[in-house]
Amino acid sequence: MEIEVSCVILQLGDEICAYRRAPGRALAEHWEFPGGKLEEGEDPLTAIERELDEELSIQPAISQYLGVFPYQYPQALVKLHAFLARVATLPAPGPDHDMAISGSPKALLEALQWAPADVPVLEAYIARLQAE
Repeated sequence: MEIEVSCVILQLGDEICAYRRAPGRALAEHWEFPGGKLEEGEDPLTAIERELDEELSIQPAISQYLGVFPYQYPQALVKLHAFLARVATLPAPGPDHDMAISGSPKALLEALQWAPADVPVLEAYIARLQAE
């Protein structure tokens, strides 16, 4: 089984935003970037714009596509399409999350228990920052 998902790294100055999955959800209490599954006939950009509006009630301009990051969970292959967008404040968590935090990318990678599929996205983002 293969699932296509879009996510976004929300940049808040030099920090990024992370969201903790709410109890009762798959991967509860793991941290992730906001996003969700692509709907039938939807492209990754349209999906992330819809998800941000539905989950966080925000409509930031998507500034860049970072690529697709495949991750094999036991039950499915997730193809995670990652984007970047800037925000002026930390958006409050929506119904899928119970906490939101911002911090330096490296500190958040080391301090939080991330959803496994989001780790390669964050590592690639950190590598990109270090190369700049």
